Amino acid sequence: MNNFLNKLIANYKWLMAVAILIGGVAVYFMLKIQVDNSIRIWFVEDSPEIKKFEAFQKKYGNDELVSVLITSEKSVFERENLKTLMACEKELKTLPFVENAYSIASVQ
Repeated sequence: MNNFLNKLIANYKWLMAVAILIGGVAVYFMLKIQVDNSIRIWFVEDSPEIKKFEAFQKKYGNDELVSVLITSEKSVFERENLKTLMACEKELKTLPFVENAYSIASVQ
């Protein structure tokens, strides 16, 4: 075993060259790796879920965040407007596929 280690140490230049060659080949193939995290890979192309998803994206732009704007002639901080905002937020939280809802009425 000692003899083998001595030969490796004595020929370290060849060992380094092989390591660099293997590393270079590995990096080349690592750069070719592609990951597809899109939702489309999990559904058949004609599925109703994908059609709904595409319609949603066409209408709203993406599926990460949706903003809702409520207008009023009075200040947003009026008691009745804050109650309306809190009611809307509460109802939005009950919808399927809604992870969370926030409004100015609930921010502390």
